Amino acid sequence: MRVLHHYQLSASSRFIRLVLAERGLMVLPKLEIPWQRSEDFLTLNPAGDVPVLVTEDGLAISGGMVIAEFIEETEDSSQHNLLWGEAPARAEIRRLVHWFEYKFSREVGAPLLSERVIKRFSGEGTTSSVVMRAAMSRRKTFSPPRRYWFAPPHGRWR
Repeated sequence: MRVLHHYQLSASSRFIRLVLAERGLMVLPKLEIPWQRSEDFLTLNPAGDVPVLVTEDGLAISGGMVIAEFIEETEDSSQHNLLWGEAPARAEIRRLVHWFEYKFSREVGAPLLSERVIKRFSGEGTTSSVVMRAAMSRRKTFSPPRRYWFAPPHGRWR
């Protein structure tokens, strides 16, 4: 059975859990705590980042976008594909996923996770309200009313 090494508050891990659920794929979830670096996990992914999917034949695939592309390429194509349409539409889907996964994670998710969770449970310092306010302010970039940043007006992808 596939094993998904993940952390429940990681945006990339949530993304892959959604992809797996949409495809109806079963995995054995294995929780990896970011500040508790396990040697076994570091042998799978020396960067120490989640998610990492380990296939039935032992192949370790790391990174949200890489895992999603692997699933799209290797799973039964008669199911509903998450990357649909012609090449321009698929490129736009990839752009939006990349933009959200990396930009949101770097500017909002990671600072909030570090300040509100990791520092608290790892004892790595005190919470910075300045960092938290800046991340919350940047969060507005990813929220409606600027919805058109996420998807063009209806029909424009055709």
